[in-house]
Amino acid sequence: MKKLAAIILIFILVLQMASIVYAWEVERPSNDINIKERTENASTNGEASVGIGVAIKDYNEAPNDYSADFVSLNVSMTANSRIGITYDCSWDNLWWVSEDDLWHRNDMVGVGDDVIIPIDIPQPPDIYYFAFRFYGGYGSAEYQRLYVSSNGFISFDNRSQPSPAPSDIPSTSKPNALIAAVWSDLNVDSSSSIITGFWIFSSCEYYVIIWKNVLHKASGNRLTFEIILENAPQYYPADRRYSQSRIWISYKDVSSINAEFTYGIEDQQGAKGIGGLCSGSSLEYFKGYTVEFYQSSNSYFLKRLTLTFQDTNPNTQFEIREEDNGYFLRGYNIRPNWNQPWEPDYTYKFTKALAGTATLLIDAWSLVANPPAWVVAGGFIVDTILVTLDLADILAYNQISGRSIDVFDMNDGLWQKANATALTYDYVVDASLSLVVHWILKTSNSVGTHSLTITATAEYYEYSMLTGEIIPKDPISTSVNLKIGPDDNDNPDSADEISTGWHYRLYIGGYDANDYYKIYVTRGYVIYVYATGTSSPKPVFYLDLYDPNGEWRTGTSYACSNTLSFTADSTGYWLIRVHIYDDTSGFYSLYVSLHYPYSSGGGGGGCPYVYAWNGSQYVIDNNLLPASEGSNGADVNDYYRLEQKLVPMYEEGFLSLYSLQIREFEHEHTYLDTIKLFAVDHDPNIKVGVTLDGQILTYEDPVPPISAVNSRGENVLTPLYLADNNYYQGFEGDYLILDFGEINPKNVDVKLILRTDRPPLKMSIHIQILDSSGQWKEIATIIPRTYWATDIINLSNYLPNSKTELKIRLYFTASHKIDFIGLDISKQADIKIYKAQLILAKHSSEGLITSKLLKNDNIYTELKPEEQITLLFITYKKPSLKERAFVIYVEGHYYTIKS
Repeated sequence: MKKLAAIILIFILVLQMASIVYAWEVERPSNDINIKERTENASTNGEASVGIGVAIKDYNEAPNDYSADFVSLNVSMTANSRIGITYDCSWDNLWWVSEDDLWHRNDMVGVGDDVIIPIDIPQPPDIYYFAFRFYGGYGSAEYQRLYVSSNGFISFDNRSQPSPAPSDIPSTSKPNALIAAVWSDLNVDSSSSIITGFWIFSSCEYYVIIWKNVLHKASGNRLTFEIILENAPQYYPADRRYSQSRIWISYKDVSSINAEFTYGIEDQQGAKGIGGLCSGSSLEYFKGYTVEFYQSSNSYFLKRLTLTFQDTNPNTQFEIREEDNGYFLRGYNIRPNWNQPWEPDYTYKFTKALAGTATLLIDAWSLVANPPAWVVAGGFIVDTILVTLDLADILAYNQISGRSIDVFDMNDGLWQKANATALTYDYVVDASLSLVVHWILKTSNSVGTHSLTITATAEYYEYSMLTGEIIPKDPISTSVNLKIGPDDNDNPDSADEISTGWHYRLYIGGYDANDYYKIYVTRGYVIYVYATGTSSPKPVFYLDLYDPNGEWRTGTSYACSNTLSFTADSTGYWLIRVHIYDDTSGFYSLYVSLHYPYSSGGGGGGCPYVYAWNGSQYVIDNNLLPASEGSNGADVNDYYRLEQKLVPMYEEGFLSLYSLQIREFEHEHTYLDTIKLFAVDHDPNIKVGVTLDGQILTYEDPVPPISAVNSRGENVLTPLYLADNNYYQGFEGDYLILDFGEINPKNVDVKLILRTDRPPLKMSIHIQILDSSGQWKEIATIIPRTYWATDIINLSNYLPNSKTELKIRLYFTASHKIDFIGLDISKQADIKIYKAQLILAKHSSEGLITSKLLKNDNIYTELKPEEQITLLFITYKKPSLKERAFVIYVEGHYYTIKS
């Protein structure tokens, strides 16, 4: 659970990074403010990478020790030189290490089918130290734990699954950090085994993994092969000391199989590798051969890291702060002062500065897709033992381990600029440098703009693997910009002209009692203004709106958050005034939109759409809240069974994490009150649907009607047999009469199954049943969704408890498509329904809004065009012999914006 909690923490940190930009700007406050924000940036050139993260802690108004305002910053830079590592391979006659020659041998007989075995490589006294270096360097990606799959591969990725279906190399899908010998669907049954142990030859040490006599399930053939890993060569001759560990894959007894297999190696992010997916028939040609993988590129090593600070305003000073223990700087793989004790950072001071995808030099999508991936990703990565530690510990403690650093160069207290430089250890490929700095502003609040550029520079060199020559390289840099300007829009004449959308880090209070903004509005448009305090404590303020003639038109009372709207009755610049209440002060954000008046009906609009995480990306599933089109602004309840496959983002123990997105990209303004997700586990032969009122029903093999006659007297049954996109399209006023013949509803559950789609108009299909008096009785109304979706209607309550002729009429109020109709009379199957817990909701503009979506309280989260919400749910892991369906429940409504 601790690891899972850490993964959730990382997911939150990544989502917080989604709206961060490389330039950060704020209006200058007039009092102390806790800012608690961050910005970051990164750069790479294919050989090395550098990242910077800045946690902007607080603004301090003229304390006694400075007699000037200052901003407190925690700054961290990272660098790596592993990105340029490449491998090559060569084939030779078989080199086989016999199991009889292994030291510290471990025989695992009959471990089973689809098994992953975590193995901590032993560190026996007769082998001084064993670590396998793979796309890494000293103290980085040197592995002492591996994950052995019964399906013919090993991985160093702690997310590894048995994975019986091989994928190509390279591939971003997991497993990554991979070495595959014969990756296919194998079984280590009672007649086969996996054997591990050490082998020493010519003073070189190797760790060997043997798959002996394993069964290829599809063909029935028996296979024997092995993977040989070389110890990290730090104790070898100089021409090999800094290279990657070599890898050998040997094929002793293999033959053709009737399914594809994969062989080769792949890096930690699935971005590069050698090998690939092969036809099963080619495996026989591998017999009696060994393939060796070795580093083909030169190595690149870090030399020194530098942070520089430069303000365009000459009336600026910097102070690099000394901690209580005398440490100015902290870092990882930074050369220490040997006369001082080494101390880890028990305070986790630089966690927020480091906690971003750019700062950690990793790809945001790979991190979100596979939360612990950064432990072994292609960026700033870590010590051998850290791979087995909890993620939070790696992030907040080990990666920012404190050191009494041998400061190579440091200048602070200067006007306008400062710098700090530290040397790295020799031959390292990952390093970080962190410090606390006070940015001292020697100007008054109402005048002077300060623009600070913080630059992170990594110096590195190339090391020739052939000659040992040191080749200098140009340094690589990245930077962020922080800007503080006077708040001078305090009257109508100096109003800031703004556009629609969000405006952040605005200040009100103290010397700045009023903020004025102007925006050009065309007559007939609705002006919508929303302002909310963002600092702690929050400012309390009024909102006022003035027309182009300066006449006050509407306003609000005082509050920490205010909203106003008004339909413009003249064209020109309208003024928005934010006016402080009493002596409060602080930061706020302002949102402004312009649109024609809302329409609550008439069809033709869109909806918010749900997107499902499919293992590599979010894919569109379908629209939500279709009934809101005619609800006149009232909330509607929408239950929908997802059509797209929802794949866990991460699994640990008995729990799984799932993610959805809700996006609004059409002309709607959506108000969401509650979102829930239900996981439904069922047998593979069972299907699941959800009714309009949320009943989760099962069905097995729906039977099509005997006939389906439309309003023109035509039998159109043929396109309704299968869910195959071959459909019948009705029109407004059309109907289908479905004849299911005689049925006996006694002791069974009768369900109508429909698969429908719609054109742009959101109109309904009325479902009617012919009663005993010969009248059509309406039992349900469905609004088909944008894409194909399955609807299920429980008919049991509308039928007599005896044999009866069943006829159903579908009446169309618009043009709709149906490609399947069936009647299911199976009993409700045994299913398990779990309500997944919503643990995170991140709005693309408003940030974390989880609490707003947890209960029905009329406290809404709003979605405007081009906005989205990312959701993270946690629930029990799916049992291996079950299938899982998902039902999403959304309560809310939307308005169509006419344009």
